[in-house]
Amino acid sequence: MGVEWLVVALWQLSLELVLMDRKALQELVRRGRVAERIISGFDGPSRAFLLDKKRKKAARCGRRSGKSTTLAGNYCLTANAHPNETSVFIGISAARADEVIGRAFRILNKELQLHRFGATPKRTTRAGQLYYVFPNGHKLWVAGCKNRVDAEKFRGDPYCLAAVDECDSMRGHLKYLINEVLGPSMLDFNGQIALTGTPGVTPEGFFYDISTGAIKGWGLHHWTVRENSHMPHAEEWLREQREELGLDENSAAYLREWLGQWVLDLESLCYQFDLDLNTFEVDPVLAAGYRIVIGVDLGVNDATAFAVCAYRPGDPDIWTLEASSWNNLSPSAAYARLRTYLQKYPQARVVADTGGQGLAFVKEWQDSFNFYAEPAKKLDVAGQIAFMNGLLKSGVLKVHTYNCRTLRRQIMATPWDEKRKGHAPDYDDHELDAWRYAVLAIRTGYTAELEPPKEGSPEAVQAALAERKRRVFERMRKKQGSLIYTPEDPTIYLPMAA
Repeated sequence: MGVEWLVVALWQLSLELVLMDRKALQELVRRGRVAERIISGFDGPSRAFLLDKKRKKAARCGRRSGKSTTLAGNYCLTANAHPNETSVFIGISAARADEVIGRAFRILNKELQLHRFGATPKRTTRAGQLYYVFPNGHKLWVAGCKNRVDAEKFRGDPYCLAAVDECDSMRGHLKYLINEVLGPSMLDFNGQIALTGTPGVTPEGFFYDISTGAIKGWGLHHWTVRENSHMPHAEEWLREQREELGLDENSAAYLREWLGQWVLDLESLCYQFDLDLNTFEVDPVLAAGYRIVIGVDLGVNDATAFAVCAYRPGDPDIWTLEASSWNNLSPSAAYARLRTYLQKYPQARVVADTGGQGLAFVKEWQDSFNFYAEPAKKLDVAGQIAFMNGLLKSGVLKVHTYNCRTLRRQIMATPWDEKRKGHAPDYDDHELDAWRYAVLAIRTGYTAELEPPKEGSPEAVQAALAERKRRVFERMRKKQGSLIYTPEDPTIYLPMAA
């Protein structure tokens, strides 16, 4: 009886193993067919990117090249090979990332009929986060990352594939996101990081270094709309675009946007900076009569920056002596940094961004240290930039070559936003803002060209409150500082260093 029972048990076990092996084999065959179907939809450079198995790869592409659809194919292949696991797609915002990858999945499914193979994801939200969930349980988390603080949310979870799109728009925090946040998260599955994007208006930054081979270890890819097999009319369309916009094949905008090439587009930059005209190397001796202004750009999530400028009443030259920026400073820590400058320049004026994030800083400075900073001029940024460009072109505004390395880089690399009303978003410009505050505090002749608000409007009420705050500030300045009269400069308030 015991032997018969053992024989029956062994027979049942062998039958179950056969069935399990058969199911496993069927699943492998199904996955193979899905992968073959996905790969068949790509050719040329996009197919090379799709099949690149390096742990890190980057694609520098022109507009309408099909890079988003290629990324969607990459996610489908990854999901097919890793049931019930997680990948992540990161854009500058969650809404934009959803728009890009959602449209790419729809295009891919329409062309390859992936729903027939059970390989089409469904869009869903969980705990306020957006996911595309595949039939085999693989989840694609779609999210945005606009700064270093946003990057922290991607810590912890292991990912099979992490792709970042439009990388040049994240140049201020891309390196931190890749090296310190996503890099360790790829270890569990020996996952892959993929970067894609169109070149920016200035050839610099982490994505520039990667896509040009300056940083080793990345699989590099490049293609344009000309290599997009789904755009057979691309060449004719590009020719018509050049004619309509008055561009030639060597125009910076055409090379950057359509051919995916890194070029320096001087027309897109905010500041007309000349290395020969606007820099100096020898530390100036601050003789009698020189005054110091320290501009401060305060940030809670962003960096806090300082810029020190010197001038002499009656002399048109403004000398930018030094600049620096620091991440994650509390109001007390920011004041400690400021005190080091006040000890070095004991009679300096301090001009700070007292609105937005800076409000908490200046309030704590007032409450805890009895220190009052002058409010910076922030209205009409485009007009301020034009005013500063006049100073730069005349050669009277100068920046120290060695003490202002980061500031000089920001001046030479920050482009206009789309409406040319200020700096483009997602560019590191904190020292640049602090510098602008200091310069405009020295050149008080600039006034924003704005119409006065209508009486009784919210803007008029806000202006009245601002005027009341200004009068209170002036009274506090008189208590805090010394009143000095000079023939060139009738009234200057100098804050106490102690």
